Amino acid sequence: MQTCPKCGAPLEQVYSPEGISEKCPQCDYHHDELADLLAQTDFEKDESTPIDRLSASQRRHYMLSMTMTLKLMTILEGLLVLCTLISLLFRNALISYIFLGVVLIIAVYLIHGYLNIRRRLGLDSEEQEMIIIDMLNQDYQMKLLSEKHKTKLGCSLAYLKYLRTLKKEGLPYRFKTDPLYHDRIMSRVRKETNMNRRIEIQNYKNTIASLYSQREETLKRLKASMFKDYGYHVAISFKLGIVIINGHEYRFDEINSAEMMNHVYDDEEEVVIKDGYFKAPEDFNVLPHSQDAMNKHDKVTYDEESGVYKHYAFVEPVTEMKKVKRCDAMNIIVETYNGKEIIPIIDQMMDVTTPAYIAKQNDCYNVTGGLRRVARAGMPKQIPDLLADKQVAKLSEEMEKTQDQLIQLLKTPVVYKVPEEYREKE
Repeated sequence: MQTCPKCGAPLEQVYSPEGISEKCPQCDYHHDELADLLAQTDFEKDESTPIDRLSASQRRHYMLSMTMTLKLMTILEGLLVLCTLISLLFRNALISYIFLGVVLIIAVYLIHGYLNIRRRLGLDSEEQEMIIIDMLNQDYQMKLLSEKHKTKLGCSLAYLKYLRTLKKEGLPYRFKTDPLYHDRIMSRVRKETNMNRRIEIQNYKNTIASLYSQREETLKRLKASMFKDYGYHVAISFKLGIVIINGHEYRFDEINSAEMMNHVYDDEEEVVIKDGYFKAPEDFNVLPHSQDAMNKHDKVTYDEESGVYKHYAFVEPVTEMKKVKRCDAMNIIVETYNGKEIIPIIDQMMDVTTPAYIAKQNDCYNVTGGLRRVARAGMPKQIPDLLADKQVAKLSEEMEKTQDQLIQLLKTPVVYKVPEEYREKE
């Protein structure tokens, strides 16, 4: 068991959905290796390239730019048009026709080239990136060749040789000689590798959180099985030495006393001695729509034999006032180490002679008796260790194993491997 570097006390393991950490029970020392490694994770690298950082206007500029061949052909077209005009001035028809034919051929090529430039704007971003990379690589290669060849012709010939080699060697040669293409491929590799690493880390974290949840549910179920529910938000475990009152957990030695408080008072209520009734029919007849027929205490019936409506008068019931005892509050006051807990049993008016009141009173005696037993009992000599349960210990072991695997993963540097198709054959 590890000890605290500050006070030397044995460290305790603290379980949480984020993992297992170590805490000193005697001082403020707390060590969480997993959290520290996650905060220091350095596998995140810049996944962008210079092409990614180009603005929309810069991309459009490159898309509308002419290639070197198109520029040379445009200049040549202008010269041929000028030569054609000169030949026409000297009235040399053969040379004029020759120049005119070449001009038309080059014009078709130029039209195709300009239409191709416009077509670039409709390409998707990946295709546009490849075109921009080709253009920038051409400038880069020409700059490198200009340091070796003094003349432009020499540079152009060397560049054509480079293009032939590029076509022959394929992707590995371009990956080696084109820095922007190299950055583009490695940026994609970094994105995929980092994404896989993130997913792998998140899977470990989800597994740890799931094991923690299962462990807590198992502990909760084991703990609940050792409690007796007394109702009224009171539960007592004589095995664990714990009582729960109104959701607050107390040790047995933190309960001082429990007293019952019953508020009973005298009251009066009206009791019916003799029920009301309707008198026999009177001698006089009553019309259906008279005021007597509308009286709520009277009733009018139709006698089929005589064919008349007969009036029955209501006689009021006989009542008297009777003294009764009522209860409007019954509570249990529990004295704890830091205050009081009030357990309400009755919070509305009830007649003390009713079965409902008697049942509540019995419940109050039962809860009060249990709490008084708690106050007298003190803490049990042997408290079962819930963490020693086989299922809990297995989940704790799996959680520690998973966390160790995650820590080992975080300590392993990220390796960005060059894809097979871009490696040179040995």
